Amino acid sequence: MGKNKCKTVAIFLPLVDQKSDFVQEDFLQRFVQLSLGDPIVHEIETDSNQQTTEENDDDDSTPFSFEFDDAYIVSLDASEWKEHDHYRILGLRYKRSDASAAEIKSAYRQLVLRHHPDKRKVPLEERQSDYFPAIVKSFEILSNPKKRIAYDSVDPEFDDSIPSRNKSISPEKFLDVFGPVFERNARWSAKTPVPLLGDDNTSYDELMNFYKFWLNFESWREYSYLDEEEKEKGADRDERRYLDKLNKAERQRRKNAEITRIRQLVDCAMLNDPRLKRRKEDELRRKQEEKEKKRVAAAEKHQEVMAQEEEKRKVEELKAAEAKELAEKEKRERDAAKKAAKTQRKRFKDLCKTFNNFCEEEIDIDLKSWWLEGIDLVCTNLEVEDLKTLNEELSKCNNDESQVKSIVEEQIKMQHSQLEEKKKELLSQQQKQSSQTPNGDHAKGADVWTTEEVQCLVKALQVLPPGTDKRWVAISNFINNHVHNGKQVRSSKQVVNKAKNLQNLNNEGNQEVKNQIKQKSVEAYATNHMTSQNGTPESIPTERTDDAVIWSPQEQKLLEAALKNYPPDTEKRWEKVSAAVPGKSKRECMQRYKEIVELLKAKKAAQSAKATAGK
Repeated sequence: MGKNKCKTVAIFLPLVDQKSDFVQEDFLQRFVQLSLGDPIVHEIETDSNQQTTEENDDDDSTPFSFEFDDAYIVSLDASEWKEHDHYRILGLRYKRSDASAAEIKSAYRQLVLRHHPDKRKVPLEERQSDYFPAIVKSFEILSNPKKRIAYDSVDPEFDDSIPSRNKSISPEKFLDVFGPVFERNARWSAKTPVPLLGDDNTSYDELMNFYKFWLNFESWREYSYLDEEEKEKGADRDERRYLDKLNKAERQRRKNAEITRIRQLVDCAMLNDPRLKRRKEDELRRKQEEKEKKRVAAAEKHQEVMAQEEEKRKVEELKAAEAKELAEKEKRERDAAKKAAKTQRKRFKDLCKTFNNFCEEEIDIDLKSWWLEGIDLVCTNLEVEDLKTLNEELSKCNNDESQVKSIVEEQIKMQHSQLEEKKKELLSQQQKQSSQTPNGDHAKGADVWTTEEVQCLVKALQVLPPGTDKRWVAISNFINNHVHNGKQVRSSKQVVNKAKNLQNLNNEGNQEVKNQIKQKSVEAYATNHMTSQNGTPESIPTERTDDAVIWSPQEQKLLEAALKNYPPDTEKRWEKVSAAVPGKSKRECMQRYKEIVELLKAKKAAQSAKATAGK
């Protein structure tokens, strides 16, 4: 880059009276030249490019067309410069913001040549009210980029109007109405390029990018030109700060209003855009089609599931019908077997009652109890076929009491012997199990439980239900206190093991042991207890009805208590009695009561006969 020499002029200005509010710079320079002669010239080095640029700027040879409105210019008042149309003053009314800096400079020079007070030979006393300062102010604003931006932001010729939301716009006119509005407002965008509204064939992605850009629109408009208070007019610093604060607040308010205006424009466009409406309709249609497909698929799946369930239901109904038929068949067989057993037992008992159960009036009470219990034992333990064979054999005796008695007595003894054999077998099994258990107490034979201990354990399990604090210790103490007079013979561990063994009493062998235990209870109770004060018999551990119903001591006590609470004159007495005895029906309670009454009558008859024989 080459260096060139240029001349600079140093002008020594005289003291000028500042009473005038406005003195033109050109006038002062001209005045100095006329008064003092040539100015002092200094030589400095400058860049050739810079000089060339300045020469080009000073060159007015470039042809520009301007439309000066002399009538408007002459009518201007310089003090009201904020109300002026600066582009109109410089003859750029129609170019406005599109006018270049060169055009602005050229227009100003032409105006100076035409309207300068020196050219028009305006007297000095009239220059203070002359219109030429308005031309200078317009050039000052438009030649300064910052001030020009401030003026362009509030250009009075710009149309800020937007379509109203309350006014419906037809799809055919949408692009004609909103297209120019967006193009007009695109000049304020701080980001470039600015997307346009497009046409009817614009893709959805381009359309969304357009609205996204305008929803986040960043405007470079600023409103310092409209400041009502000039900061420089402040008398001191505080006042200038206060005026600056007021101006900034008003600028921000106008800025927010501009943002709101752009947002309303975008919202109104999105509300009326037929392309978005078509897109929404397409989306709605697609969703409805998908929904319909899902509904049809769900209906088909539901029908398929219903068909499967219906098929499954039919199979289950068929199986249920077969199972029901089988169950009914088994029930009929059980009912028939039960009825046959009941018939044979009744036949056997009726035959025994024919001979007064082989109990004469002078017979001993123990012997009479042996006969009654033996008859029940035969009815309970004999199978139906065996009992039927026995009844046929007895019917062949032709009511020969001695022969019938011998046969029944033989059968009772046989049943007693079988019970003894099973008892011995059970004891041997228990001893064998205790010998196989690796426990010192078992080795000493301490695990062999007597019938009294087992009965006491069963009673303790009922009295002390699960959930009792230290239950097994309490049960062991219960057995030791009631059976061994307080001696610590049974430990809690032995009680737990025995209770587990008793849980397996549902098989046939153990059921026999259970029957033996209850039979022993009957014998012990019949020997050692008498009736209560009101004539109700004491609790009997077990007694068998025609249907071999087993009564535990606890159930017997509940029955006795219910009989006391509900006397014979109570309405629906036996329903209430059966409800008070869990697990027992009305028929079973009545049958049990009849058996106890018969046993009581037999005992009283035996006692009276024994008393008569003693006299």
